[in-house]
Amino acid sequence: MFWQSANAHPVSQSNYTWIGEKIYQNECAGKPENLLFWSEKEAFPSLGIGHFIWLPKGVDAPFEQTFPEFLRFVQRVSPQTKLPVGDAEFSAAPWKSREIFYALKELGKLADWQAFLRDSFPLQAAFIVQRFQSSLPKLLAQVPPEQRDEIQAKVDALLVSNKGVFALVDYSNFKGLGVNSKERYQGKGWGLLQVLLAMKLPEYRNEKTVLNAFIRAAKQTLRQRTQLAPNPKLESTWLPGWFKRLDAYL
Repeated sequence: MFWQSANAHPVSQSNYTWIGEKIYQNECAGKPENLLFWSEKEAFPSLGIGHFIWLPKGVDAPFEQTFPEFLRFVQRVSPQTKLPVGDAEFSAAPWKSREIFYALKELGKLADWQAFLRDSFPLQAAFIVQRFQSSLPKLLAQVPPEQRDEIQAKVDALLVSNKGVFALVDYSNFKGLGVNSKERYQGKGWGLLQVLLAMKLPEYRNEKTVLNAFIRAAKQTLRQRTQLAPNPKLESTWLPGWFKRLDAYL
């Protein structure tokens, strides 16, 4: 068993495998080649199902690099797992440029990396869930004190099932936590915080009723986003795809 929240149900390796596969389908389109990715617009690769950032030596970017943190997490919770790099090399990505990265990938010289990332879905999912949990205090800090218990109760109601854990993690990856004041249209956000504020907990609670309440609130929040957007017509064309993603939480 890997890390688990005090508020969550016991999460086994098989549970994390399921969550990892779901994240893989959404974030990598279910394609193994997307586990090793380097955008033309970025000076660093994004690895694994969580697009973990790893900065090459000398590269400065306004993003938190998460891949070294993930490697240390693997060392701590699964020391028997063989890593494709030594711990002395965690601090910087070993590829100096995107061109070198893809040249090595084409030659099959990143096969060890590919195998590690494909075989470690449960560990990646556990790491993503842990990071989500650690972000909750920041989210709750944005809520008026009198509403914090209510928001925590909604999170706890979702954390008791695999599908609920996935919904929380996927939506925060998909549309953010909702705590960035720059991510607003006409003062209204669309992140996880805004969904939780709009969510109404059902009187009779089970996995399905709680997920339905979350999905309804998310659709309401995203519909409001399109209505308040600078170009509502353009943004409304994205709603069917967004709603399809939300419906898959059930």
